[in-house]
Amino acid sequence: MSQIPQLHRLLAIPVALVAVLAFASSASAAAPTQIDVGTHTTTGVHPVNGVNKNLISASLGGHSWTCTGATPTGTVASGPHTTGTAFMSIANANLAGCTGIFGIVLTFTNNCDGLVKTTAASNVTSAMTDSVAAKLDLGAGCLHMQTAAPFSSCTLDIAGQVNATFKETPQPDGSQELSLSGNTLYATNVGDCYGNINANDTVSFTLDLSITSTDGPINLK
Repeated sequence: MSQIPQLHRLLAIPVALVAVLAFASSASAAAPTQIDVGTHTTTGVHPVNGVNKNLISASLGGHSWTCTGATPTGTVASGPHTTGTAFMSIANANLAGCTGIFGIVLTFTNNCDGLVKTTAASNVTSAMTDSVAAKLDLGAGCLHMQTAAPFSSCTLDIAGQVNATFKETPQPDGSQELSLSGNTLYATNVGDCYGNINANDTVSFTLDLSITSTDGPINLK
């Protein structure tokens, strides 16, 4: 029997192995260096809108509160990206139907943008299928809360950073998902809350948002 066909098969193995390794290397996750928004790949800012997917539950100073709705508005940045910087800004959370202790109505006002930033754990691929680890950064005074009459004297700000996950895979309606969850936010600038809420009290919450940009789906890669 001729040995030439067997020799050809043996020679083909290293070639095939190199091809597999090259593919694996190209598909491996790494820190994002580029963000595409639809067909936009150069530096730019694009509108983004969201809506809550379920009831928003939270705890503030050990007291539970809920909001029935959130329709945040903001922007997402396309173009080159550096890890640790913001890729999305939330200008207004538009929290609605919020009630706290004793059923007191709560109102929220945004005084500056909440920033969604990548982290050292934000490993991505070029495919629009990643669940991107991120953080929401709320500067002091960004999110202001006030109780409604007749208990309108209680005011405070919510600040800090909380874990976030941006799920790139487009849903049937074209939206993507931003999930926020954790207990690392805190109350600051607390005024006249009768000891029910104090400075540095922990704020914990869970919020899942459907996110859409009119300029197209968002892909960190």
